[in-house]
Formats: sequence, structure tokens, C-alpha cells
Amino acid sequence: MTHDIRRGDTIVQIAHKYGFRSIDPIWTHANNAALRAKRPNPYVLSQGDQLFIPEKEMEEHACQTNQRHVFRVKNMTQWLHQKLLDEDDKPLTGKRYELQVAGKQYQGETNGEGAIRVKVPLDAKRGELKVWLKDGDADSCLEWSLQLGHLEPVETVFGLKGHLANLGYDCGPPDDTLDEKTKSALREFQSGHDLSATGENDAATRNKLRELFDYPVEAVS
Repeated sequence: MTHDIRRGDTIVQIAHKYGFRSIDPIWTHANNAALRAKRPNPYVLSQGDQLFIPEKEMEEHACQTNQRHVFRVKNMTQWLHQKLLDEDDKPLTGKRYELQVAGKQYQGETNGEGAIRVKVPLDAKRGELKVWLKDGDADSCLEWSLQLGHLEPVETVFGLKGHLANLGYDCGPPDDTLDEKTKSALREFQSGHDLSATGENDAATRNKLRELFDYPVEAVS
């Protein structure tokens, strides 16, 4: 069968929905070769992509009767990986944070790269993040509403706008319209990163955005 990717879908959630305990049997299937060529990272998919879902394979194990046997089943996990930068693109390191996701609260400090890495429920779609620039100072608290799974590939207009917005550039509402406000934000981004300020989503711009976002590549199954 084929699963049509909708906005907010993650491959981990899709695998979980169809009863898999790993993304590998789905992502590495031969029927998904074209999608892998188009989207090298399985964790950044776009609305409209089609993902083939294979039949699950039965495993057989020979077991002696009248004996106790233990089978360990590996569960899937899903991670929220968020990097926080200041206005000069420097990491906000050692900052206290509170994260609310799916009714659960997580607390800690950003690491040496200014990142937060938290294992979140498989069905998580939204979150609320608070970060204190100065611990104990309420006026220094920054707050964000997070839409998990909504960052699409930078090749798409929606993905481009999402990347720019996450970096603090005002490019209007999150939609599929490449309007003048988006182009202005894109030119501002390009000027700030020693790129030709064309307002076009060219290869150099896409590569810089990917570099800044440091996409996860490790398996999360």
C-alpha cells in the first residue's frame, strides 16, 4: 500500500501506525528508491510525497518445548532535537529550559552546541518550549510553540519558509506562497551569510540552510 505524506507526518509515526518497530523495512524497500533519491533524509519529508508500506514479514524461531524463552522486542523512539542560536548565529549554551510535549514536562540545560535533545512520545505533534537566557530572571525567558514534524525539505516553498522562520526571519504565514515578503526575508538571509542576495532559492542557499539546521541522520528506530 502507499501512504500519502500529510503535513506534520514523521516517518517514525508512520512506521508506528502500520505496526513496524523500525523505519528500516519501509525506508529501505526497493519501492521507495525514487523517494530516497528525492529526499535523502527520511526525517524531512514533504506533503504530497508517497511512501510505500510493505507487508510485515513474519519471523520464525525454533524453541524447545517445556523451556522458558525470552524474546526482547525493540521499541521505536522519537527524538526532539532543537538547536538554539542567538542573533549572531552563536549557540545558546548552558541555558535552562522547560519543554511541554503531549502532557509531559522535560527540564534541563542546552548543551555545548546550544541544543536540546529529548525523547518524546511517538504521537507527539506539538510542544511548548521555554528558555531562560539568565536563570531566575523571568524577563529573560523566551517562549516558542513547536509544531513537530512540520519542517519540510528546503526545496519546497513551505520548507523554505519554515527554515527561514525558525532562524528568525519574517517571511509571512507558513504556506506554499513564494511572495515578496518571503523573497525579502530570503535576500536578508543571503546577505547575512555571504551569499548572492538574489531572493532565489538556489543551490548555495539550500546548502547553507541545511548546514545551519544540522539535520539528524542517525536511526531512531
